[in-house]
Amino acid sequence: HPWCPVTDHTWHLPSPARLDPDKSLGACGACANDAASTAHACIACGGSRMAEPGRLLVLAGTSLPNLMAGPIDALAAWLDAAEFPRGATPARAALRRRLHGLMELGLGHLPLRRSTDQMSTSERHRLWLGARTETELSGVVFILDEPSDHLTDPAPVVARLRALRDAGNTVLVVDHHPDVLEAADRIIEFGPGPGSDGG
Repeated sequence: HPWCPVTDHTWHLPSPARLDPDKSLGACGACANDAASTAHACIACGGSRMAEPGRLLVLAGTSLPNLMAGPIDALAAWLDAAEFPRGATPARAALRRRLHGLMELGLGHLPLRRSTDQMSTSERHRLWLGARTETELSGVVFILDEPSDHLTDPAPVVARLRALRDAGNTVLVVDHHPDVLEAADRIIEFGPGPGSDGG
């Protein structure tokens, strides 16, 4: 186990559950039962919501809470610049691929700490889309609501939708962006108006 010779304190070895403030093993015991809005005032964790050893972990000179507090694009820039041991190359490459995939989907502004209930529907669907296209699922029906919302260029979203389709899935998308509509295999238009008028 990690051990501090100064304080004679030991910690459990880091694991995903112990580094995740949303899991019981990784949550700060002082503010875990409070609303997230009060976490910033917690003296024990400094607002990180993380228990030890997560909040004490330092990677390439930067603490894990600081990395978690920033947006995805800042984490990707740090990952590109930081120096790691050669043995970390595969993990670094996998993380870089995921982060850049999320940025392609217009999610680079999201802080890693933001919970999904604080995201827009479009952001949640694009986050979900990024995760699903990393898997090898087939024979599944996917339904997405406005995944291109707030995007000026939906090309990365369209590419992910096509990848899901090409893997043998059925993809149903509710969207209004012309580029998404043009990429569709079939379009079903409801109308002529909103609500009870068809839309």
